[in-house]
Amino acid sequence: LGSFRISEKAFLSLFGFPISKKFSPLWELLSLNRIGTIVLLNSEKPSSYLALKETACFLSSDDSCPLIYAISNPGSKDPDTIKNEFTLPSSADIVAYKSSDLSSVKSVLRRLIEKIIK
Repeated sequence: LGSFRISEKAFLSLFGFPISKKFSPLWELLSLNRIGTIVLLNSEKPSSYLALKETACFLSSDDSCPLIYAISNPGSKDPDTIKNEFTLPSSADIVAYKSSDLSSVKSVLRRLIEKIIK
């Protein structure tokens, strides 16, 4: 998806891949050197929540890095309800975002970077 150059030798690369179970063989390969994960969920598509249930085990493994669940228009669901419903780790942050709003997307990236730096 892109990269951020921090210095001549340091940079962050952003990769995007579907959360669909059929792509699971790629998850391990693409996340070998990850320092964090952002999971984008569309609250208007129940299938994205079903996919999350299938992948929650991989995403919440013991060696996992900072984890952010970014949910578009979560409506009345609060973060604790979502965490309990999908057995998400308590350390994961849940952030609402609007896909067409640049400042909203930046806030999701900022949250992940803050968690990495801590």
